[in-house]
Amino acid sequence: MAVSVVPNISLWKGFTDLNAARLGYERVPSLVDQAGDRLNLELATRQFLQQPRREHIVNLPVRMDDGRMRLFRGYRIQHNDAMGPCQGTVRFDPDITPEALRAQAMYQTFAFSVMGIPLGGSVGAILCDPEELSTFERERLSREWVRQVYHSGGFQHDLPAITSSTDSQSINWMLDELDNLQGSLQAGPFSAQTIELSGILGRMEAQGYGAVLAARDTLLELGVELRKSTACVHGLGEVGRHAIRMYNRWGGTVVSIVCRDRKTEKYLTIANEDGIELSLLEDLVDFNGHIDQSRIPQFGYRILPGDAWLEQNPDLLMLTTDDEPLELHVANRIPGKVKVIVEAVPSVIGPDADETFNEMGIVVVPDLVAASGGMIHGFIEQTRSAAFNRWDREKMLRTLEQTLSTAHRTVRKHARAHKLSNREAAYDIAIGRIVEACGKRGWI
Repeated sequence: MAVSVVPNISLWKGFTDLNAARLGYERVPSLVDQAGDRLNLELATRQFLQQPRREHIVNLPVRMDDGRMRLFRGYRIQHNDAMGPCQGTVRFDPDITPEALRAQAMYQTFAFSVMGIPLGGSVGAILCDPEELSTFERERLSREWVRQVYHSGGFQHDLPAITSSTDSQSINWMLDELDNLQGSLQAGPFSAQTIELSGILGRMEAQGYGAVLAARDTLLELGVELRKSTACVHGLGEVGRHAIRMYNRWGGTVVSIVCRDRKTEKYLTIANEDGIELSLLEDLVDFNGHIDQSRIPQFGYRILPGDAWLEQNPDLLMLTTDDEPLELHVANRIPGKVKVIVEAVPSVIGPDADETFNEMGIVVVPDLVAASGGMIHGFIEQTRSAAFNRWDREKMLRTLEQTLSTAHRTVRKHARAHKLSNREAAYDIAIGRIVEACGKRGWI
């Protein structure tokens, strides 16, 4: 029941898929076009970069707990494996579209490339709402997805991992099913499995840790020590909380946090000029990063309107949620003291806002750098797992720091040398490396 298809050739002009926008990847095709202009890439090369090498569409019949059979649709999209095997997440999502998945896989390829990691981008999905499934139904669905993608050749050069809509247990089931199909133990094909099945500590904090590393290096370049800086963090989800912990651990002061209220779903700003202690708020925050604001005043923190963070005037702004992209009308109100903006999740800064920040002299650390901590962890975990060599958390974080800091310095050097923004420099470096690899293979 597996079908491999070749996508229609398109330059993605006018791409406005709302699902891709929700995931934060709708800008990627246009950024490829812009880099193509700067790098003088021919039309066919741009088309090649804007389309996946392979797509696998699978139909998944699953027996539900009540005895009924239900048919689900699944995908695995592999964008480009010129530099190495593909790696990317598997998500449970009832509304995801192929266009959104293609854009995400494309982004993954460029992020790996700029980090100097020999992998390509891929992404998988099962169209379902995991909240509506029992544990046994999720297991049967996870295993059926692996069976169908396996029979279509989907795991020959591909390494799946989890995202926020899946979990390590789902990856464990998928890994076990692949072992059953191949008739042998395969430690390396999946990343983000539990520690007992060759996982590596540090996955939950990796992306937030990477964002703070990028902030530290950028502030230092501007002559500001992180321990003497102040920050506003936009988002209190998993990435935001880990970023705050690391930033505080290194001596920085978080003066405001923007998040949603659990009851009203509206944004609010938590502010305290002497610093916000995350440990006091932990019990008030749910899985989605929404907070119970009724108990905040007991800690002496102010509750302000959602846009009041613009009045706090920090040195650093860390964007850790894609709930609400930062557009031009907000960019024009950014206070003058802000020196650095870290895009810790993909494409949360709109194109007009990007241009405004450049004109204001604010240094933007783009997503290809700042949001890559989790991808680096996945690569480390997969390679160590394949070698049956488990690392501790500290060794993993040291390697993550070395990888991300090296890539960040390369991007900053390229940006200065060619008078580009950091985002433009990152895409030029990433695409240039991929084009070179594709050329040497004779693909273009």
